[in-house]
Amino acid sequence: MTKNVTISDDIVVLIENVDLTLENADLAIKTLSKIRNLATTSENQNIICQSKFYLRLILFVKDLLIKMKISNDSVDKKTLLKICAQLFSNLSTNNERTQNTIINSFFTDDYILLNMLQITYLQGIILIFFHNLMKNNAENCRAVLNSDIGLKFLIFVLNDDNCRTDDLCQNLVWEILKNLLVCYTAKNLIKRVLQTDEVVHENEYFNESQGLILKVTLEMLLSDEVNIDFKSIEYFCGLLKLMLKLEKSTFKESIPCSAELHVQLPDAFFNLKYLEYAVLITKIISKSLETLSEDLRRLLIINYTLMESLMWFLYWMDKLQSKATLVVPSEKKPFDSVLFLLKRDIIKALCFLTSNDNSEVQDEVRRLGFLPLILNQCQIDDHNPYVKEYSILLIKNLTNNNAKNQEFISNLTPVSVSQNTTLPPTFNMKIDSHN
Repeated sequence: MTKNVTISDDIVVLIENVDLTLENADLAIKTLSKIRNLATTSENQNIICQSKFYLRLILFVKDLLIKMKISNDSVDKKTLLKICAQLFSNLSTNNERTQNTIINSFFTDDYILLNMLQITYLQGIILIFFHNLMKNNAENCRAVLNSDIGLKFLIFVLNDDNCRTDDLCQNLVWEILKNLLVCYTAKNLIKRVLQTDEVVHENEYFNESQGLILKVTLEMLLSDEVNIDFKSIEYFCGLLKLMLKLEKSTFKESIPCSAELHVQLPDAFFNLKYLEYAVLITKIISKSLETLSEDLRRLLIINYTLMESLMWFLYWMDKLQSKATLVVPSEKKPFDSVLFLLKRDIIKALCFLTSNDNSEVQDEVRRLGFLPLILNQCQIDDHNPYVKEYSILLIKNLTNNNAKNQEFISNLTPVSVSQNTTLPPTFNMKIDSHN
């Protein structure tokens, strides 16, 4: 009986004599377990990947997956699949030579990879496998992004419920994307995901799966775990400009734009399908402007009309806040909204862009008619802490050594008293029309 069979400790003997069949499943399990345990050194990994056994193993796993589709009630099939997945994971560690061999074999046929990912108890192992393959390996990162199978893999793990809820899987997906961003610039990664230089091409929008990868990538760029180069910042300025100029529509009913927020749109509002992406991109731009030189900031103003894009975005968000119905569940706090801190971040970005008393920039804000809009932000806003203070700084920047802007503001007439209920009555203060 198979339980009396002695299993060799010689890796060459094992891979030459292993019986990869379900007919002798017990022996296959024991032998593959031994091979898996031995596949932790570079020498053994090279022996395995250069042998015919590795190709046989790939075919065996594919056959197992096909049989699992027909009937998955066999404990042996599940055990063998798990051992094979663990063996692949061991082969992917700390050996660039075997890593490149493995990733090429997986990307020639998407059946194995995508079907193993659909088995919940294998997902963590496969994600560890991919994380090992891509960590500090630029060639493999390029192989993932340049392959349609690689994109399918990213789309699957970002859409799968278990990958999004299981802590281990979530962390591994995050690390895999971080590896991609280390080897690729943010610009090149997103261009590859969107498969175009523009967001809109002949009135076709990027699909939901591409949008999900874009969203997670943007969230990662906000996390301070990866650096953003100037070319990527330029690209984001272009993306924001394109998103804000998408087809304007009239919506008569509430439509979802995020998990927490539903918006009743005013007439002729810009397409909210891209609101969440535009918000994230704006926050990235605002954060990046802090470290850019005056010359680079000026390039963004000239080449991408960044000032104008941010002003229009602020205008639309102000209109949304004043005229639209924001339906936020009662148990949610303001910071749960996708719009939390957005207006503050826009104003903060504008402060950086106007910090050098450039008269052309100052005059452009007045010419476009945005000075009253900025003045309207000088009030307390639960969704935008410190927006008042940043707005005052922005007004200072726009009026410094600019007589025309000073005159324009002095000639403005207040039309109403701000009804701000956030100050407690114990403050014993009121706002009058002269102040």
